[in-house]
Amino acid sequence: MAYTIDIDTGGTFTDGYIIGDGHIERVKTPSTPHDFTVCFMNCIDEAAERFNFADTQAFLNEVKHQILILDLAN
Repeated sequence: MAYTIDIDTGGTFTDGYIIGDGHIERVKTPSTPHDFTVCFMNCIDEAAERFNFADTQAFLNEVKHQILILDLAN
């Protein structure tokens, strides 16, 4: 089963939308403006837990890899 992850990192919260295994999950974690990679990974960690994966790496192995980065500030 392939999973997709969409993440929106904002100033206060980071929202994740994950589709796979026949359902959709939404996760919300606090943003970390000093280092957005932290909240990005926290969102993915939470998603892995919601889909009952043993660990984040096992989850990422099942994700269809596509990356789209939008910088709307410029």
